[in-house]
Amino acid sequence: MPFTKDELLALVARSLKGQYILQAGNESVPFVIERQKGNRLFGWYLYGQNMSLPLEGRIDGATVTLSIFFNDNAEAIADSISYLKAYNVPKEEIEKIAEQLANSGDYAMQLQFSITNSPEQFAGQFRFLDLYLNDRYDVVKMTLGQPMDVTVKKND
Repeated sequence: MPFTKDELLALVARSLKGQYILQAGNESVPFVIERQKGNRLFGWYLYGQNMSLPLEGRIDGATVTLSIFFNDNAEAIADSISYLKAYNVPKEEIEKIAEQLANSGDYAMQLQFSITNSPEQFAGQFRFLDLYLNDRYDVVKMTLGQPMDVTVKKND
């Protein structure tokens, strides 16, 4: 007999701890929710080949929102903003921006997914931060970018 929506939600919310795969197109990235304290969540997101970035978030009703922090990892930040090359921002400037962001603590990516009809596969949205630069390549503003549709699968 299938779960009611409320039963499913209660079941999943109780056991969010575990390993997940974030799938966007043919890209997939593993992440782990390691601890759950009430509605707060803590874990790790695998970035690139060998970097783990801390993630923190919360479950609110059926919605899980996770922020993935770069902290002071300037190398990962430089990689994540390499798209600025397409706007003719020189490589040295990208590295300087990465250093600035590494010290700000505000630079994060966001993943949000809803627990709806399955206990191990969820539809979600992933957002990078968009940077706004002035003519001296200083970051003047950061906003969450356009959402990208993703699938989140629980692995265990």
